[in-house]
Formats: sequence, C-alpha cells, structure tokens
Amino acid sequence: MIFKKALSAKVAVLIRTKDRPHFLRRTLDDLAQQTMRDWCAAIINDGPDAASIHATLETYPENFRKKTTVLTLPQTIGRGTGLHLNLGIKHTDSDYITIHDDDDTWDTRFLEKTLQSIEGYSAVVTQSYLIKEEVLENALVEKSKEIYEPWQQHEISLFRLAESLTFPPIAMIFRRSILPIIGAFDDKLGPLEDWEFALRLFSEGPVFFLEEPLANYHKRINADEINSNTQEKLQKLYGKLDIAIRNKFLREDLRTGKMGLGFLLNISANQGRILRELLQEK
Repeated sequence: MIFKKALSAKVAVLIRTKDRPHFLRRTLDDLAQQTMRDWCAAIINDGPDAASIHATLETYPENFRKKTTVLTLPQTIGRGTGLHLNLGIKHTDSDYITIHDDDDTWDTRFLEKTLQSIEGYSAVVTQSYLIKEEVLENALVEKSKEIYEPWQQHEISLFRLAESLTFPPIAMIFRRSILPIIGAFDDKLGPLEDWEFALRLFSEGPVFFLEEPLANYHKRINADEINSNTQEKLQKLYGKLDIAIRNKFLREDLRTGKMGLGFLLNISANQGRILRELLQEK
C-alpha cells in the first residue's frame, strides 16, 4: 500500500472513492467551502490506480492539497468497507473523525455546527436531506429533495437504530477518543460496518441529535454500476451481514447471561418485520 505522512487537524475527514472523479470533485468542493477550516482529509482509493484522484487534486490550490492525503490500496475490495475507514483513521491525527464518502454532501456549516454541539457527547448526528439525482454525461442532476427519515426528531432512538441505520454516515461526527473504548470499524462487515459501529457507539453513551438538516444523502436513479449506490448493488450481501451482526451480539448476550444489545437487535428486527407485514395487508 502507498501512503503519505499522517496529517494532523482538529477534524479528520475520511473519503472512500474509486473511479468517480465527478463525485470526488463535488466532495472536495464541499471541503473547500466549509466554514470551519481546521480539517484534514484522507482520500482512500479502492484500487491501485490513483491517477484520476491526483489529477483532480491538482486542480485545487496548494494550501488545499497540503491538507489531503491519498491512501492507495493494492487491489480493489469494494468501496463500502471498514478497512478503508480504519486506514484513514490510522493515517490521520485529529480530535474528531467524520466520514464523507464521495457521493454525498454537506451544508457549508456542517463541521462548524456539529463541533459547536459536541461538548459533553461522544458524537453528533444531524438531520439530513434525501436527494435523488441522475448522472447525465458525468453531470449530477438533482431530481428531488426531502427530509430523510422525517419521523426522527429530538434524539436518535437506540431501539429504532437496532432495527436499521436510521441516518446516513455522512451525518455523523465522533470523537477519536471513543475508539479505544468501543473499538474500530469491523473490517469484515462491509458494507454494514457503519451500522455495526453506530450500534456500539450509541450503546456506550448519549449522542447529540442536531435537528437541522446539514447533511445530504444522495441516491442515484437510473444509474450504471459505477455510479449506483452500494446498497442497491449488494442486496443479498446486506441480508447476510444483517443476520450475522444480530447473531454476533446475541451470542455475546448468551455468553454473559444478560439481556443486552443482541436481545434488542433481534426484538427490534422482529417488530419491524411484523409491522411491515401488517402494512402490506392494509
């Protein structure tokens, strides 16, 4: 693997990408426009060819490029994995960490507002928009915009989180100091590593929910394989990993003889299934 020297800043931004320069440029523009400027970015390239990433970076000023590092994997393993995130964490030095995958975006005040709210909490999650878009000749065309999971207010429900991830990863920022307590991202659970990590994070203590939509989850419609969302391409894998995560925590409950996260995960999944069946019958 090819790495640069670790960068240091108040916030480390982890960007997973591969062969999507039009998405990466939008992400880098996001960073350039942030009102809080004490950040560094680790661009984790999923594969050996980083030429397009370096070509894109060269179009930005030198002081911007100095705040970024490109981590290049020797072979492609798929964008949505914990391995990429752990590499980014290892090769940055910061008080806070956030994930900005190449296909989502922020409000220009995301970093500023979340850091203003994080005092006394291990993490902050903001309300988000769901943006549906099309890729037309590498141009990103917005088709619709609405609040993502509008029922979610006041605070993130751990019970609802136990059923599924109720916010996009781009909406969260967390303290690096929580990692020795809860552990890093699970390398073997991609692409559900973000949900499993959130379960451990929220189980440890309260997370502040900022009820202002400062993050944007972008969903492509009519997209080809490169531009599509990970979840839509990997439905079968998502199902297998979902069960594996629930079983993992349930076994831990059985080993300790206590009702814990494993019990919660399986009760919430069953309740969600029953509710969906009832809604289908109406």
